[in-house]
Amino acid sequence: AEAASRFRFLGRLTAKAYRDGFTVPLPLSRAFFSLFLGRPLTAASLPPGGVVGACVRLLEEYAKMDGLPTEAERKAAKDAGVAHLPCTVMVPSYSGPAMTVQDYFLAAYGEMPRFVDPEGLVVDAGGNAVELGDGGVLTLDEASLKRFVDSLCDLWLDKCVRPQMLAFREGAQEVFPVASLLRFSPLELQRLFCGHQEVVWTAYISQDWLTGEVLEEDELRALTEHIMPVGRFTRESQPFLLLVKELASMGNSGRASFLDFVTATPRLPPGGLPRAGIKVAPRGGTRVWAQTCVRTLYLPEGLETAKELRGALEEAFANAALGGFHEQNLSGAAA
Repeated sequence: AEAASRFRFLGRLTAKAYRDGFTVPLPLSRAFFSLFLGRPLTAASLPPGGVVGACVRLLEEYAKMDGLPTEAERKAAKDAGVAHLPCTVMVPSYSGPAMTVQDYFLAAYGEMPRFVDPEGLVVDAGGNAVELGDGGVLTLDEASLKRFVDSLCDLWLDKCVRPQMLAFREGAQEVFPVASLLRFSPLELQRLFCGHQEVVWTAYISQDWLTGEVLEEDELRALTEHIMPVGRFTRESQPFLLLVKELASMGNSGRASFLDFVTATPRLPPGGLPRAGIKVAPRGGTRVWAQTCVRTLYLPEGLETAKELRGALEEAFANAALGGFHEQNLSGAAA
């Protein structure tokens, strides 16, 4: 009940933010919005790492081989000494002894998936170990691998999350008809509600950013045009030029940290940089600081090298958890 209440609030919050032109920068996945739209999830949405991800990949490899081997094929392979089992399917160069599915997973991942798992690999939403399927204790082998993956999908991607998703949808429905969103794809809803998970400086400015073919020169141009120097800074000022080059070279986490530091959200708004309204102003001292209420970054006028700027930004980002170097924290400090 408590979890459902929280998701109902979250649905109401994200819907109101969307209605008012804002995003809620939560890491809600594309799979989450697929469920929101009433679309069932497949094994592709299971955790990609560890033994569960390996089960899914193994099943995919068997599918490429025209399905799982039959009992007769497995017996014939065993009699002929052919290791037509997970070890060779997943690692074609494997030349060791034949292994069962369970032996392979134990050797490769240090754990064995089971339909009844006393060690707690398979748990429900409350963290309790559960039994998969209705058939009691089953040995996981090639014949039961698909049943195991299907049972995990049913548990983790349906039964365990259905109450929370229903509550989220009910919360959004309180703000506007959820049916009005059914024309959107899961990816479009993720971006509309939570912003773009990847920060691309040319977002909404050029077409190439949607295809992932973004050129650094285009990002440099976008940053130069849509970040506004104020005060004594111009677009030819050294600190401004250093900032533009540094932002273009940053990875996604650095870009998100910069946006969070200056605008109080780690995502670009709908409309991209032109809507972000970021300004850069000069200041004395050596520290970089920001006023999020007016989306202004203050750079030391004496910055001369990219190394100096990078160090100052890293220091500011590292202190973000403590409030960062913002005006309320530095107003009386020597900086």
